[in-house]
Order: sequence, then structure tokens, then C-alpha cells
Amino acid sequence: MKNISNFAKLLKENKKIRIVFILICGLILLLIIIFAVLFTKTTINTTEKEVLIYPTNDFKQVQKQLIDKNIVPKSSSMFALQSKMLSYTKHIKPGRYVIKPHSSIFTMIRRLRSGNQTPVKLVINSGRTIEDFLPRVTKHLMMTDDDLLNEINKRYPQYPTQIYKDIIPDTYEVFWTISAEKLLDKLKSEADKFWKTNDRLLKQSGYNRLEIVTLASIVNEETNKDDEKSKIAGVYVNRLKASMPLQADPTVKFAVGDFSIKRITHEHLQTPSPFNTYLQTGLPPAPICLPTKQTLEQTLKYERHSYIYFCAKEDFSGYHNFATNSRDHINNANRYRRALNERGIK
Repeated sequence: MKNISNFAKLLKENKKIRIVFILICGLILLLIIIFAVLFTKTTINTTEKEVLIYPTNDFKQVQKQLIDKNIVPKSSSMFALQSKMLSYTKHIKPGRYVIKPHSSIFTMIRRLRSGNQTPVKLVINSGRTIEDFLPRVTKHLMMTDDDLLNEINKRYPQYPTQIYKDIIPDTYEVFWTISAEKLLDKLKSEADKFWKTNDRLLKQSGYNRLEIVTLASIVNEETNKDDEKSKIAGVYVNRLKASMPLQADPTVKFAVGDFSIKRITHEHLQTPSPFNTYLQTGLPPAPICLPTKQTLEQTLKYERHSYIYFCAKEDFSGYHNFATNSRDHINNANRYRRALNERGIK
């Protein structure tokens, strides 16, 4: 108390000290006001907003996007002022940023400046051709279809769908700015883990990784019934062991380039292609689609049985009739053809 009293007396008697003290108090107050104004301001969005910043974007383009998406108000200069204070105007980092409702503008700018992106949940499902696969991936990322296609062609120059041996359909967390090269590296790394886990089954199958994925791709197109996939895979294995042509209709559709075909005709069967298993023996040189993880697992555990033939059931249930001899198979096939004719399917 004595010190405070002495200090008060000093202020009263010394004008210079009094002025300095007042200036210091004013400065502290000013700093408090600045802090309150600058660092407690929040964004005005009431829902999460996605901001995509490209490498070519400058500060004005970023600011316009934030205004257009109703994240910062058009009339406020607070974002520009804080950005300048934090040198963000000169350090624009590309990326995908999800801005939560009423986020601190100060914190948001620091995050944008550091390039602390929000990851993308990239869902890769079963797919068919590479042309079908490309946009389903790139629509979630900064890369273009050409970026991804060029990298695929570099790694799998002869048959691009061989990439499917290095992809397991799943959900992956990646950055929006990821390059095609790093994306394929990541997918292959995850696929390697799957195949390492299933190494014993792969060795027991008698086939290599590409062959199993290629077989699974045919099974995947033959049925969507998971409880029937291992049996159908077993049929094809029996045909391969007997050096019989697989005669798989989905490979003909792939060779023709039209998966919408509902009824395979003699003309379709004559399509020249290494993928046409009516004209070629053995497995095709590459998968005809990206099979599901379930299909891969069922193909690895293919059933050991005596069936050589199978044909879609005439009730159109999606299931199949199986046969060990051509006579029974022809009877099954005739029933199915009659059902097609009755429904007018050509």
C-alpha cells in the first residue's frame, strides 16, 4: 500500500511521469480494443463451407471466394487487414479447407497460411472401364482426368485396367491437392497390405495376384449375389484346369465396349479381342472391372466342386443353375432362352 501511495504522490508531483503513465495506459487500452476487434471476430457462415484454393489463385481470388460463400462479409475489411498483418496476402497455399460455422477469422487465416488442409474422404467403389474409373476419382480432387490417365498409362502401358490389381475398393483419406503419382502410390500401398494379409489364400489358390483379380473381375460382373461368387469362381477354375475357354459373357461385353448388352448374340461372340474368352483360352490379360473387396475374398476362397457350366436362372432372380455336363447345361440354357423370349428381351 505504501508503494502505491508513493507512486500516486510521484504522479501528482511529476508531470512528465504522469504523461508517460497516461500514454502507457492508453496504449494498453488500445491494444485491448484492437485484440477485441481483430481477434474475436468470427466468420458469418452458419454451416460448414468448403473452400478450394488452386495454385494459380491470388489473395483477391481467395477473398472473393470467401465473400461469395458467405464466410466473410463483403462490407468488412477485417479479413484483408488481418491477412496483411499475418502476411497471408503473400503466402497463398493451395488446398481444400472446410470452414466451420462462426470460426475465428484470425485462426482461419493462420490455417490458410500454413496450408493445413481438410482431408478428402475418397470413396473408391467397384467400377468397370478406366474411362468410368477416372471421373469417379478426380471429381473429388484437384487433379484432372488426364493427370490420372497419364500416370496410369505410364505404369500400365499395355492394359490400363491392370491397375485394378493395385486397388482395393474402400474409403481413403487424402488431400485434395494430392498428385496422381502419390495417389497411385497410396492405393498400391494399401492394396499391398490386403494381399499380404491374404498371402496364404493366394498361394493356396494356385494363381498370382493379377490372375486372381482378373478372375474376380469376371465373377463380379457375372453376379451380385455374394453367396454365389465362390461357386462361380470355382466353375471358372475348373474350366482353366481343363484348358477350356471360359466363355464368360462379361468379357464379350468388355471386348465390344458395351456393358448394357442384355443378350449376347453370335455377332458379339465374334468380336476380335484378347478379352473375348469365347475366342481366347485362359484368363484375359487384365481385369474387366474393379471387383469389390467381397468378390476378391470369395474368389480367393473359390469352391472346389465338379461344376463346369452355369447359366442364369429362368426366374430372373439373379442366381444361377449349375451343371457338371453339357446335356444338363443345354437344358438350363434353353429354359433361360425361353424366359428371355417370353419377356421380349433381345
